[in-house]
Amino acid sequence: FFRRVIDESRKYTRQAADKGTEVHDNCEAFLNGEKVTTTCPATASAISWIEENVEEVYFTERALVMPELGLAGRCDALVRLKGVPGRTVIDFKTRKFKEYKKTGWRPQWYNKDLLQLSFYGACIADGAHVANVGINTNPDAPDDTPAVLKVWGEEEQSDAFAVVRSIVHTWQWDSKFTPEITLDDVIEATRRQAA
Repeated sequence: FFRRVIDESRKYTRQAADKGTEVHDNCEAFLNGEKVTTTCPATASAISWIEENVEEVYFTERALVMPELGLAGRCDALVRLKGVPGRTVIDFKTRKFKEYKKTGWRPQWYNKDLLQLSFYGACIADGAHVANVGINTNPDAPDDTPAVLKVWGEEEQSDAFAVVRSIVHTWQWDSKFTPEITLDDVIEATRRQAA
């Protein structure tokens, strides 16, 4: 019995990860100007959201590096959004939306979403707003459930990045690890981010 429960749990986790990867790949392709054909409601919702909200794409799927912290991550996209001044780092999140009486089907947002984005925003020369795009994967929700944008506030972003710095410094202290960063490393990372 326990083996079957564990196997089913792993199967469900793999399926969710596969669906998330499919949606991400299609969003990236569409942002890069490629034609995307899909029967997946989550992908269709994401594509529709991109068509309605993204005015310009600066890059997709780029590694961002902060040499002074010895930290790096992979950003989904840097774009200009309708109604948001300047540039915005966006991160697509496939989630099982919940239905609320007042607002309908909505995703939940988590502190870890903001921590990840605050780091990406800090890596962008001259800064950037940060936002999540929630894409529904709940099979109980209607197929046409729209994707939902969450633009995090500047104070939230700043506070979250302070937490990221603190976590990194605490881990480095506890692990007795000091990143050995050369001037060439900083120049190369800056060059990549500017490109």
